[in-house]
Formats: sequence, C-alpha cells, structure tokens
Amino acid sequence: MKIYETGERSAPLVQDLLEVREKSVRATHLFLSEEEVKKIKPYVPQAVMGVAHLLVAEDETGTPVAFMGVEDGSLEMLFIAPLSPAAAHQEKAEPHEEPRLKPNIEQ
Repeated sequence: MKIYETGERSAPLVQDLLEVREKSVRATHLFLSEEEVKKIKPYVPQAVMGVAHLLVAEDETGTPVAFMGVEDGSLEMLFIAPLSPAAAHQEKAEPHEEPRLKPNIEQ
C-alpha cells in the first residue's frame, strides 16, 4: 500500500476518489436516504479539489482505496472503500504489519 499527499488533483484521480467515496458512503452511511446521497454527490468534486491537504492510499495496483482531506488542522473528509470479499479473505489469511503514516502537515 502506498500513502501520499497530493497537490495535483487530475480529473482521473478525482473520479477515482469519487468512486471510493461512493462505495464508502453506501457501506457506512446507512442513515442517509438514497435521495440524500444523490443530493450531496454533486458537491463532492468541489470539496476534493478545494481541501488544503489531500492524502490518498493506493493498493498494490495503484488504485485509490482511501483518502482524507485536512483543512486548518481539522479532518474534513475520510473515506475508505470496503474490502472486496477476496481482499478480506487474503487479509485474514496473510496478516502483515500495518503501514505507519506520519503526515507532515504544516499549519
């Protein structure tokens, strides 16, 4: 897994992050109706583009699987794609040391 802060927010990256967010919201935000999910969705690209610090986690294939946005020392967004059943099985079968992330975010 690769975790990095990115200043570049290309259209393909933003699209990938929107997909991560969509999967994450559908898996965790059960309190939101379908109408509410659809109502919020158009505002997400602007939020991703505008947040001061954007950190992205990619899997071994380079596909984004999580991201977080930090603004003025506050966590503004955090989305993690749910594991696929195959990935969850592999995770259980082959435990490994968790990566350590020490972001250098200056205020």
